[in-house]
Amino acid sequence: MLRLAERDYDLSVKTLNAETGIPIPTLNSWKRDVMMPLGAFVALCRVIPDDLTSLLLEPADKHVGTNEAPDGDAHALARDGSEYNVAYLKATDPDSENGTELSHRERAQLHDIHQRMKARKVA
Repeated sequence: MLRLAERDYDLSVKTLNAETGIPIPTLNSWKRDVMMPLGAFVALCRVIPDDLTSLLLEPADKHVGTNEAPDGDAHALARDGSEYNVAYLKATDPDSENGTELSHRERAQLHDIHQRMKARKVA
């Protein structure tokens, strides 16, 4: 969850430390798959998007959901949308390596961008 938060949402351990007060060495230990206490998970739920915090509850067939959607970042959504459009157009260009067929890697890239866009809440 913490590695994906950094990769997909630019939530570094430094940022999570600033937002939650959890020490950086502790966050780094959790990033290496050391078990985190429930109270820490709750604190991180205030910062990390629901789709990522839900990953920890997947084995129990549960998910995390925010009661009220906060105002979102329209600029970030527009940036993600542009990134998706460029990646899609490159991948489906008839003159590209695979022609209009999407490769496994291209599908994964588009899926990751799509997931990031779905997680953004824009007022």
